[in-house]
Amino acid sequence: MDFYQQLDSNRQVTGAIPQATIIYDVVLAAGVMQTITVPSGQDMVLFSTDADFWCRFDADVAVPAATDTTGLGGEFSPESRVVKGVTTIRLISAVGANMSLAFYVIPGTNHMVWSGNAPA
Repeated sequence: MDFYQQLDSNRQVTGAIPQATIIYDVVLAAGVMQTITVPSGQDMVLFSTDADFWCRFDADVAVPAATDTTGLGGEFSPESRVVKGVTTIRLISAVGANMSLAFYVIPGTNHMVWSGNAPA
């Protein structure tokens, strides 16, 4: 997984990410879509959950009942996503889920480094 990581005073990667600026606790009822508004000024979200889920950004999502090759399906259980410019995250789980959504502001490159492939 690509992620921004904290640098130490010698500009070496510490392997740690910064603390989240905002954390939402979300309880999903089975088969019921929930809309989460992305807090203003946040750049990234980290998803933690006890069940599989699907999500879409700024669009409705449903638990798939069959193969969908339209390109409009939900994304299955992502770990994290950049949400800069995103207004809402729509979530759904087939069995219900307890989740936390940890939002982050990505500071300047003096303190952080991109781990993995650099973003385009």
